[in-house]
Amino acid sequence: MFRASDLEMLSTSAKLLNMMAGLNIPESGYTIRYQAIPLSEQERDGLRKDLIEKVQAGIMSKVDAYMEIHPGMARARAIQELQRIRLEETIAPTPSTDMGGGDGAAVVLGDAPKIDDEGNITDPGDRVVLNGAQVTAAQGIVQAVAGGQLPRDTGLNMLIEFFGIPPNSATRIMGTVGLGFKATTGQ
Repeated sequence: MFRASDLEMLSTSAKLLNMMAGLNIPESGYTIRYQAIPLSEQERDGLRKDLIEKVQAGIMSKVDAYMEIHPGMARARAIQELQRIRLEETIAPTPSTDMGGGDGAAVVLGDAPKIDDEGNITDPGDRVVLNGAQVTAAQGIVQAVAGGQLPRDTGLNMLIEFFGIPPNSATRIMGTVGLGFKATTGQ
């Protein structure tokens, strides 16, 4: 809150001293660190809720909110951290993106989103989220190809068409399954 005015005061003081006393004090490049009493649990919760409301209302950027939670962090560093967090959310399994295929499970497939300097997603990429039932059905398609019940190309096309999975992701899911396909007679 006071950082900008404190830095301006340091710069102005250096300029005045340089002009009046003939000194050569740097006018910029200062770092200010403040010591504060840690927030209580209730204060942290209140701050978090307030920041979430401001971001959702569009009156504060996610970068500014992150910097508010981490005082003294440079804007560029806050942007990097938010980009890292967003990337991890799109790649790493979390309780909502569990790969187990259960009822509440989901899988995120496809290219990671593109993130701008403010930490906002500008292009969601080719991401597809499959729920637990869809994951189970996709596994069934791969197993049918592995068991020789479906040709590989048919299995790939089913993954792409039924679930909207990007072709490169469908190919990665299928792996080497079905490369030596031989139709079974069912007897």
